[in-house]
Amino acid sequence: MSIKSYYENYWKGDISGKSTDKPPEWSSDNLNWHYHFFKKYMGKKVLDAGAGDGTFLNFLLDKHKEIDEAVALELSEEAIEIGKKKFPKMEFKQGSLENIPFSENCFDTVFAIEVLEHLLDIDQCLSEIYRVLKPGGFFCATTTDFNLLKKVVIAIFFWNRFFYPNNPHIRFFTKKTLIDISKKHGFKLVDYKWNRSYFGLMPKGQMVVFQKIDLVSHSQTYFAESYDTRTFYPPDDVKFSVYSTKIWEEFLDTLPVEGEIADFGCGEGTLLYCLEEKGFKNLYGIDFIDVVPDGFLKHAKFLKGDVLGVPLEDKSLDGVVSTMVIEHVDERKFIEEVHRVLKKDGVALITSVLKGKFSWYFYKNSKGETVVEPTHLKEYRSVKEYEDLFKDGFEVLLLRKPTLKYPLVDPVYRLVFKLTRSEKLRKLFTTNIILKKLRGFRIPIPGYYSIEILVRKK
Repeated sequence: MSIKSYYENYWKGDISGKSTDKPPEWSSDNLNWHYHFFKKYMGKKVLDAGAGDGTFLNFLLDKHKEIDEAVALELSEEAIEIGKKKFPKMEFKQGSLENIPFSENCFDTVFAIEVLEHLLDIDQCLSEIYRVLKPGGFFCATTTDFNLLKKVVIAIFFWNRFFYPNNPHIRFFTKKTLIDISKKHGFKLVDYKWNRSYFGLMPKGQMVVFQKIDLVSHSQTYFAESYDTRTFYPPDDVKFSVYSTKIWEEFLDTLPVEGEIADFGCGEGTLLYCLEEKGFKNLYGIDFIDVVPDGFLKHAKFLKGDVLGVPLEDKSLDGVVSTMVIEHVDERKFIEEVHRVLKKDGVALITSVLKGKFSWYFYKNSKGETVVEPTHLKEYRSVKEYEDLFKDGFEVLLLRKPTLKYPLVDPVYRLVFKLTRSEKLRKLFTTNIILKKLRGFRIPIPGYYSIEILVRKK
């Protein structure tokens, strides 16, 4: 029996077993209880995912007049038929939470009331909810909750009642496990409450509100804060940005000295400094925040802006360089922007992170995966995957995959700076010949590579 068939029978009342094997009945008190907890998180466009016959959503529409548009999404056609008879004006949509039939960034609020515990693929469903929510939108849910005391009591006295074989509940959450799995999919917890309790000691369930994190804004905030507390002045050695000497030299050889060149996501200006040292003067650094130290660059012009919409004209550049930026943004839009600003036969050197099969680093992303940088939206898994990004509109001139390395003395330097907060000492770390040499000793990061590609616009 398929999941859909099961819930068709569930709503027809054809499931045998205990009393919980039937759709819940909403009391007026219970509807008000839910509404008062969730009302401040409701936007103008609302989706009730796993809406059943639409009773809860209908109550929201009656109580919350600020809602402009609401949709009841339900897998069971039987439930939808029941709902249409009860609430003929309500908009129902048949579909699964594993493949929500709406475009991305569509809803202000998504509800999943007593739904998560029924889901087979919880990860896919949370990914879909994240996709259809607008940035900053709210995901409101109720589900099971088991604190320590409740688990002990159930284990001793009520095991068969909670875990009989044909229970439609196939997922059981604690506060921690629900927060953890939601965090992995880009949500942060903003509100939590027991959904009633047994004698004030054990939760009957939990009511939670998560907010969709705008990962790009989160990334920008992360870097702005890291620049404010940075340990080092920007290094003047290109090897800290481009690992392959061959691909850097090839990039320089293809550029006219009088050419117009831009660094997408220039950070503190290391690559612009290195280009100036090679005689290039018509340079632009593009980033969302200006953190280039005063006096570090002589000719380059800083342009504050988004790398997905750079403030430069079409076909205006001879060259683009960008190191470790594409993995933080929408890769397609990024490549389209590079293509837009390059002249015909203009060249681009773009680097990113390649993650091998056996990789490890200190950080984890919002999905709990090991990453070199916690704000990475993606880390590429093969050379072909990365090369294929440039197959339309570009000719690949050179591609390299050197090992990513970590400066061994950086933790020591950071500790010293944290204790002293000396600006002179911070500058000394990257200008003193001996200290700079020491920072040049770097160890490979297990399983990680810098994937570096040089392309020419067709």
